Amino acid sequence: MKIDQNILEGCLREERKAQSELYRLLYDRFMGMCIRYRENKNDAVVSLNTAFVKILSNLNELKDLDVFEGWAKRIIINQMLTEIKKASIERDRTESIDHADLSTYTSTLNTGEQKLDAEYLKQLLKALPTKTNHVFNLFAIDGYSHKEISKLLEISEGTSKWHVSEARQLLKIGLQTMGEKQKMSAT
Repeated sequence: MKIDQNILEGCLREERKAQSELYRLLYDRFMGMCIRYRENKNDAVVSLNTAFVKILSNLNELKDLDVFEGWAKRIIINQMLTEIKKASIERDRTESIDHADLSTYTSTLNTGEQKLDAEYLKQLLKALPTKTNHVFNLFAIDGYSHKEISKLLEISEGTSKWHVSEARQLLKIGLQTMGEKQKMSAT
């Protein structure tokens, strides 16, 4: 999606109508990113709004408005990472990996709901341990390399690779559980 230069120029002049239009244009795409990193939609909205204020506040520093979308995406992701780090410091504990959590969602589905769809995958991703979920999102969905992730999250590249591997294994277990339940209900 390419943002109209007139909207960006209006935002530079601090025109509320242009700012509102920019927010409307970016909301769906960037809200999807925020939801992947936050526990619930309300927290995701707060994160998006915080990042949007940063976008508007720093727009005058962007020398080439043609690269706006990538620049704005980077601000959104950096906001998510800042919040992840704050939460990690506050929590300062390790999470235990409970494979049963991934199958809990599957066991509550009735036969009609047991088709593989985006909502089920979202639930499986949400069931991943927090740090594993964040690393997997950065790697598999946002396209960051292990080297970039290690710098962003202040972990080793090996730890980043481990989290991606662990996420894949846990997602595989969740999908297998769903498949077994579908087979059992079909017989």
